[in-house]
Order: sequence, then structure tokens, then C-alpha cells
Amino acid sequence: MKITLSIFLILVFAACQPRAKVKVIYPDKVYQEVIWSAEELDKNIAIRNLSRSEYSSTHLIRLKGQEVPHYYDHHDLTVTAISGKHTLHFTDHEVPLEPGDVAFIPKGTLHWAENNDDTVSTVFVLSSPAYTGDDRHDVPLR
Repeated sequence: MKITLSIFLILVFAACQPRAKVKVIYPDKVYQEVIWSAEELDKNIAIRNLSRSEYSSTHLIRLKGQEVPHYYDHHDLTVTAISGKHTLHFTDHEVPLEPGDVAFIPKGTLHWAENNDDTVSTVFVLSSPAYTGDDRHDVPLR
């Protein structure tokens, strides 16, 4: 009984430990505590473009509510949750995301993110090839 109780208390203690803050690290800058402008704070979805090459682009996305379901013709996305709690929805299932979780979304995959936090959620997105903004297709929910 004492061993079971000890194991239970260790697991409870470990679960209550705060998670380390996720950092986005570039050779010349570290993004940890992002300060959003007043204009960005007013938006439901704010996108901060961080880098761009012919092969990829990176972005910070701040989400208050929920995205419209959408897909991309030419871009694969790798999404890393930085802060908050999210639900990543796909056509036939959904997955909860917490800071540190990583999701891969291949081109052509219908998806949308929903903020489930009391405040806002932030993710880091790597788009390959570089996102141009011309191949996103919104799909209304039925």
C-alpha cells in the first residue's frame, strides 16, 4: 500500500510541475516572450513572418478563437505549439496540442486550429516551400 501511495504521489507531483517555456531559436535572435502590437492584439488571428527563403518560411501565429477550415495546394506545414492549449482539427478527428507538441500537416490536408485557453495560443509554423498566400482554400463547415 505504501509503495502504491508513494508512486501515486510522485506521479501527481510530476504532473503538477510547470512546463518549461518553449523558445524559438534563430542564429541571431531568440523568441520566447513575444510582444504583440496593439493591432495584432485586436485580431482573432495575428501572423508574424519571421523568415523566408526559396525553400521555406517561418511564422508565429497568435490565435484567440478558431480558424476557418482550410487546406493548401502546395505547402506542407510543421506546427509547434508554443503557448496555450489548442485543438487541431482534421476532417475526421481532432488532436489536443499543448506547448512543445509538434504537428505535421501535409499539403492538401483539411485542417483548422481552435484556441482552448482562457487567453490566447501561439504556435510556430514552418511552411515548405515558402508560403506565398496564393494557395489557401477555405472550406465552410457543414
